[in-house]
Amino acid sequence: RDLLRRFGIDDSRFWRLLDGQPLHTDEKELLLKIIFRIDDIRREDVDRWARRDLDLAELAEDVESERGQIFQLRGQVTNVEVRRPSVEDIERYEMPEYYRCEFLLADSRQPAVVFTRRIPEAWKAGGPVDQKAGAMGLFLKLGSEEAQTPTPVFAARRVSWYPDTP
Repeated sequence: RDLLRRFGIDDSRFWRLLDGQPLHTDEKELLLKIIFRIDDIRREDVDRWARRDLDLAELAEDVESERGQIFQLRGQVTNVEVRRPSVEDIERYEMPEYYRCEFLLADSRQPAVVFTRRIPEAWKAGGPVDQKAGAMGLFLKLGSEEAQTPTPVFAARRVSWYPDTP
């Protein structure tokens, strides 16, 4: 979060994130700004800072202190949704589209959502994917369509594809 402050993304922006519900319109600006700025963080730093121990129970215990932490995510991408920002946002963030990727995290099969600018070319049409994948995700909030199943929401530089090929 210290690094994000340099990009104008301070703690007051994170406090506006509302847990327990899907990402809403008021939170979209923060999401787009993070997706735009995440490329400015050196990959070596992301690898060094990333936590490999995503535990949803622990995350839910202290959501506020976990916001802005980077987690290594591995699992199965089940669906990709293409999102198109407003004309103003396209110009501001140099982003004609971005993607909402639904994950089932490895081992726990915990659902998660990752927003990113980059996905494999083969997935760009959107829709069902069902492929092994991973990402270095910056934790934003616990979103949910249903109160019983909080879904961690992340922003990432890209989603990597791990196809079963030589």
